[in-house]
Amino acid sequence: MKCEQIEIGAIADVHMLRAIHEGLKRVSTPEELRQIYQRTN
Repeated sequence: MKCEQIEIGAIADVHMLRAIHEGLKRVSTPEELRQIYQRTN
């Protein structure tokens, strides 16, 4: 499966930003954060 790369600076959706902010508290790697992003996208 191809993972779409996105710059966090390009995200304007408030809900997505909140999910990323919460995710940063819980993950250890960028890949784990991507998995959270993909579930909320």
